[in-house]
Amino acid sequence: MKVLRLSTLLAGLALVGAAPARAAAVPVQAAALAPGARAAAPGGARDDARRQDPADSLYRAGREALGRGDFRQAETLFRRITATYPKSSVANEAVYFQAFALYRAGGTSDLQRARQVLQALRADTTRVVTAALRRDALSLDTRVCGELARRGDENCARIVRQRADSGGLGAAVRGVVDVAVSSTAEALASVEVQRALVDAQVAAAQAGREGARAAAQAMESPEVQRAIADAGREAARAAQDGLRAGAEAMRHMAVEMNGMATSPGRTRRNPNCRDADDDERVIAINALQQMDAERAMPILRKVLARRDECSETLRRRAVFLVAQKKSPESAELLVSAARTDPNTEVREEAVHWLSRVGGDRALDFLRDVARSDTSVALRKRAIYSLAQSKEPRARETLRALASTSGTTPEVRSEAIYWIGRSSDAADVQWLRQLFPSLETRELKERALGALSRQKDIAPFMMDVARDTREPIEVRKSALGWAVRSATVPQLTALWDATKEKELKESLVLALSRRKEPEALDKLIAIARSDADRDVRKSAVFWLTRSNEPRALAFLQELIER
Repeated sequence: MKVLRLSTLLAGLALVGAAPARAAAVPVQAAALAPGARAAAPGGARDDARRQDPADSLYRAGREALGRGDFRQAETLFRRITATYPKSSVANEAVYFQAFALYRAGGTSDLQRARQVLQALRADTTRVVTAALRRDALSLDTRVCGELARRGDENCARIVRQRADSGGLGAAVRGVVDVAVSSTAEALASVEVQRALVDAQVAAAQAGREGARAAAQAMESPEVQRAIADAGREAARAAQDGLRAGAEAMRHMAVEMNGMATSPGRTRRNPNCRDADDDERVIAINALQQMDAERAMPILRKVLARRDECSETLRRRAVFLVAQKKSPESAELLVSAARTDPNTEVREEAVHWLSRVGGDRALDFLRDVARSDTSVALRKRAIYSLAQSKEPRARETLRALASTSGTTPEVRSEAIYWIGRSSDAADVQWLRQLFPSLETRELKERALGALSRQKDIAPFMMDVARDTREPIEVRKSALGWAVRSATVPQLTALWDATKEKELKESLVLALSRRKEPEALDKLIAIARSDADRDVRKSAVFWLTRSNEPRALAFLQELIER
């Protein structure tokens, strides 16, 4: 059970920084983000005080039930707290979590009971309920009501419409991020997490002591130093593409879950702005859109027309909601936001989401932005959106940007990247043909990184690696991508055609990592007879790392010469 609690806690920590809209989607995360999470986090005097509370064991069991998705059991445990220990320090939080468990259970009667529980919490004058808990209860009530409205509850439909179109709501989710940050810090200080970290450190230290001497000797050798340098260069190049792809994937996942895309370097929000009002209205607008999209669009139009600083968060999320409806009206709203919104991030999000809306209006605007906008960041977003389109005109624009030497280098690199990532074989072939004419090493390496994800690309990479007209760094980069799928005969053939020492050392490293007998044969042959003494020493070094009898026999032969 202790292991289960720890894994549950760590899973919650992995998601704790997400936006409030996700709290209703993931039970563990909801437990971490809920108002009681700060007080419930173990560690310190607060933890000692809570452990003395007679309801503590029930509360912990309820949280664990939420973490494993057993919402019926969780609701029962939290209800027992309010019935048996109404004066407990966790009683108010138990009411909230009881309602949340009912919401996650999902039945219509469960949702109706969840609203009753939340209404009782707000109406009970005998309870001392914090402002944060009241706000979270209101936010949860909006989610519950939105779901009931979708199932035909007219009263909830009216409430959702009122909340979606209200400008003066009390903030329902104010301080959620602060609570999440505090919960993370306190959870990391807990006894269980600290013990787990210490255990991991002890295990690592023991393993380190056992291998320290051999590692130190190996690290001192010039062969390893060269290999590390080679690996570092290749890793850096791969990381540039991998981080970009990873960031894009994370960005999309965050957008889908959160209703807004994250941007690097996002400007700091004015502390006087009331984000919570915006969040509450987005929850209501989203629910309204799901049950009555036609009524949501006028509200979203009004939101996007606002220009005050404190509506920036709301406008970014409104952009996402508009994009969920593929229509000329959606395209018109997004184009207008991309052109006229005073906030850079809102404009970038509008350009990004035009890829989902589609249509001639969206495509024409994206082409214009990609070709001539003054903002490089906006042009790159437009290139991404064009890359998602199947329209021939979108492909033509990307190819023109990638092949024109006068294009801004960063924009040209982006176009090359997304063409190389295309699933269309014609795009891949086109970029392969363009490759020799690319003027700079950076563009060539960008193209290689993008093409590396394509199937059956090893022969092309090997051709680049053996092309003496290419810069040595480009050839080494191509070799680094090729070795992932190249056969040993291909590597051997490249060795035989290679004269450059740097490339040979990279090939020695590549052969040393292969398990096929032919790779070991070639490595022994290099160590025995290559004309370059440094290359022979490198091959010998990697043979000393092998446990194969033939490698040991060669080393003995070498010693006895």
